[in-house]
Amino acid sequence: MRTSGKLSASRQRRGRMFEPLQSHLRSLLWLVVLTTLCRLLAPQAASGAAIDEQELKEFLKTMSLKNTWFIYSTKDGGEFPYHIRSDGNLERCDPLFLNTYQFGMGSNTKTLTSVLTIQAIENGHLSLDTKLDALMRQVEAADRRAGRKLPPIEVHPGFKVITLMNVLTHHAGFPGVDSTDFKMPATGGKDALMRKVLKQGPVGYKQDFADAPYAFHYSNEGYSMLGEILERISDPPENFASLLKKRIFEPLGLKSGRFFSRAWAVQRAKEEGLGDLDASELHPMITPSAGAFCTLPEWLRLTKYLMDGVNGTLERPRILGRPESFQLLCQTQESCFYGAGALMLSKKPASAYHFGSNGIHSSLNWFERSDAAGQAGTAVVIVSTEAFHDVSSQFYHLAQWIQEKAGIQNEPQKDH
Repeated sequence: MRTSGKLSASRQRRGRMFEPLQSHLRSLLWLVVLTTLCRLLAPQAASGAAIDEQELKEFLKTMSLKNTWFIYSTKDGGEFPYHIRSDGNLERCDPLFLNTYQFGMGSNTKTLTSVLTIQAIENGHLSLDTKLDALMRQVEAADRRAGRKLPPIEVHPGFKVITLMNVLTHHAGFPGVDSTDFKMPATGGKDALMRKVLKQGPVGYKQDFADAPYAFHYSNEGYSMLGEILERISDPPENFASLLKKRIFEPLGLKSGRFFSRAWAVQRAKEEGLGDLDASELHPMITPSAGAFCTLPEWLRLTKYLMDGVNGTLERPRILGRPESFQLLCQTQESCFYGAGALMLSKKPASAYHFGSNGIHSSLNWFERSDAAGQAGTAVVIVSTEAFHDVSSQFYHLAQWIQEKAGIQNEPQKDH
């Protein structure tokens, strides 16, 4: 009994000795609980190291942006959405508008088409080195398996050396955005457009490079062809909107992502007082080039996903299975005011970006690549109802400024 009593006294002394520590731990636990509750209850925009709003307003005074929306993310996950009104003044985005209004992604749709193409490469259905002639024979074989009775696809001799990689990077000699003499077929959809392009022959400038025999020529028609190929080699065949939904939007939880018709987009623009718009970039034959729509926060989510994949920090979900597949999205390409099919690299490998326009919305999607220490994390999406050529260079400077303020401190990059 005495031994038991000594142990009991010893335990009591140890208990008194640890009382201050236990009290401190209880206080710390309550602090953690309260902090967690505050973070959960606080709006998302309050969770990161935002750029000083007054400093942002001062920077925007050096520009002439208006009717523009943008959202950026910081390294610690904060997301900050803004609206530049018609009078040029800055305000926070209305939450209801932010989470319901679907902006046209314009040529940023080409990045989605690139992802679908690379998925097919990963699955062994396509190869970057496949020549166009062999690729068309593959499409014809898929048509026969599906029971489609279509005439053979004629490929002009000038396209015999062109590869799938040349199409992805706009080096295929196809008609481009400045090809005023090329007319869309009146009927027949993407199949008719593909057949006309391949039969007519190259229109681009030849160059002496074995891996890219034609100079860079930004081509919506080339990406329309990619969309048509992807539809027809799918097993079972699926339309492009369905492929996009099942293979990109749904896996990433992008509930607002979809295609809309040109008629719908033009009608909505008129209702919003944007005037009588042509929206030629929303031509139904080239929807794989410019036809996707998405809300601003979900567009940012897609941009951050691509950023994490390119930087090798991606966990789940995976719409591309290999690190090199994300790198393929950032193949260095020649400077072009319209961006490129995949994401363009800036002159210094600090960022990747893509411009877009569908005749209604002009846009820029931008993210940081890793620095030497492997750090990255700032992503930006900017959209405007102003004409593309009036705002594109300002988009670039705004995105670059945000990156310098909220992300990696990089050396100044050359303008485009």
